[in-house]
Amino acid sequence: MKIAYLSGSLFPSVAANSIHVFKMGNAIAANGHQLLLIGKKSPGQPANDQTLEDFYGNKPAFKYELIDLSGKRLANVFYAHTAYKLTSKFNPDIYYGRHIISCMYHVFKRKNTMVELHMLPSFTGIKALLFKRFIKSKYLKKVVVISDQLKIDVVKAYGIDADRVIVAHDAADDVKPYNTKQLFNPEKFNVGYIGHLYPGKGMEIISELIPRIPSVHFNIIGGTDKDIAAWDAKLKENSNYTFHGMVSPKETVNYRYAADLLIAPYSKVVNSRAGNSIAAWMSPLKLFEYMAAGKPIITTDLPVIREVLTQNEDGILADPENMNDWVEQIIRLKDDKALREKLGAAARAEFVSKYTWTQRAKFIFTTEHTH
Repeated sequence: MKIAYLSGSLFPSVAANSIHVFKMGNAIAANGHQLLLIGKKSPGQPANDQTLEDFYGNKPAFKYELIDLSGKRLANVFYAHTAYKLTSKFNPDIYYGRHIISCMYHVFKRKNTMVELHMLPSFTGIKALLFKRFIKSKYLKKVVVISDQLKIDVVKAYGIDADRVIVAHDAADDVKPYNTKQLFNPEKFNVGYIGHLYPGKGMEIISELIPRIPSVHFNIIGGTDKDIAAWDAKLKENSNYTFHGMVSPKETVNYRYAADLLIAPYSKVVNSRAGNSIAAWMSPLKLFEYMAAGKPIITTDLPVIREVLTQNEDGILADPENMNDWVEQIIRLKDDKALREKLGAAARAEFVSKYTWTQRAKFIFTTEHTH
């Protein structure tokens, strides 16, 4: 099958959507499809096969075109129209995308299209009316969502048949560490958090845990220099934490494997980069990357997390509003190596059986879904 991927993501970029799209691109190609990926060029950063491999950890197994939007007015419309021109010669069997405006553009051009949603669109006015027309079009073959709850809400919000919406949770690569350099102090019990530091992602809870568990060392990987400086100023009286700074997606695997315990302490309100709360619908990449590493995981007890993990079987789910719960669970795992090994092995087994990128792409691009 020939597939055009209308991503809307910047390349290269540490944004989760960029990592998601790049990994899905390789997974689609690994399933034997021809893929042309359309993305946005990151300002001032070279993007070729080698730089993308160095950044993401895999060489792109697909063709790609990156659109420079610098100084462009009506950037979304320009992007959608340019994507249409770039993909016309490729003559795909189906268009697939996360860039909603581009997907709408192609549906209105009567092109068979699938759209992937990670939240309910927040369109208003004419855009909202056009989206309702788009989502009911016969040229929109399927809506792909990342959680069961998002499917429920999409069906309810737009009155479409449930069988037109398929759930494909996020995924991860099955990769091993390539750097044997000692990243954490081996004399400490090392808790790892890998991700952004914007509101709801985890630092609010981590900042409360640090002074309460001095016997544990917290390793925070990610965050902008500005965010790190702000949190460092609040925590400077404590010595049991290290900000390791932003690293490329390729490098994160080394840190996951170096940790004794991995945490994903989401709040009940989790903001996207755009500032919208996605806690009800998210399917966080880091959760699947943690599972792939075979490490014990403590994360927040949210309904969308329970779609993937089962309490005390392949993870520990803690109350985001009860710090005593987090403290108790971390100390419990610190003191019980057998439990850590049991949880880590179970999480990895669940990942291998259900949550690789290749499995996700295979499920989405079946004949049943694309016709």
